[in-house]
Amino acid sequence: MMSKRPHTEWGGKGEEQETRQRILAAARRLMAQNGYKGTTTRLIAKAAGVNEVTIFRHFGSKEGILTSMLEEMEASFPVLEQSLTQTVDSPREMLIRFGRAFYSVLCEQRENLMICLIEVPNRPELQERFGRLPIVAASVLHNKLEEMHRQGLLPPADFGVAAHMYISSYFYAFMVRYRLNNQNYGVGEQRLHETAADLLLHGLLQNRK
Repeated sequence: MMSKRPHTEWGGKGEEQETRQRILAAARRLMAQNGYKGTTTRLIAKAAGVNEVTIFRHFGSKEGILTSMLEEMEASFPVLEQSLTQTVDSPREMLIRFGRAFYSVLCEQRENLMICLIEVPNRPELQERFGRLPIVAASVLHNKLEEMHRQGLLPPADFGVAAHMYISSYFYAFMVRYRLNNQNYGVGEQRLHETAADLLLHGLLQNRK
């Protein structure tokens, strides 16, 4: 279990909030490179341009910084549902929009996700935190596919499996690019969105035959 930390407001204004965000940004960068154990509060303070006392005042400890980073990652989850509330003309348009939102969240949270991956062998509780994003994404998409089936836009299918396969294709692309540091990964984002949508729809629509 992660230790408790002093309560701090995310929505703080002015210099205090800017300082907090600098500390988090520095900690994310260092922990993604060096791991949790290899990143000290002294290194974080130096990278953020603050003193260690400021870190302890905002977060209580290095553990508090990690907890805050994971909370920020999970605060991005509602973006996935929001991407599905907009009116679309077709399942393909819905999938492309959802894929774009999911991939954007992955890229924005890449340092937090990398930290979870690095630390899982030493901190098994992070495995659940790491896995929560793809699980939430697949669940949200599953529900939307079911809704479109009820509307007569899709034939019956195992939408749970379909959603997990779709999310897996994005997770693979993300991991190749950021975990394996393959910045020359040959699939552009728009091509990724369109191809992932077309492949999923091709499989689903086979049930109409």
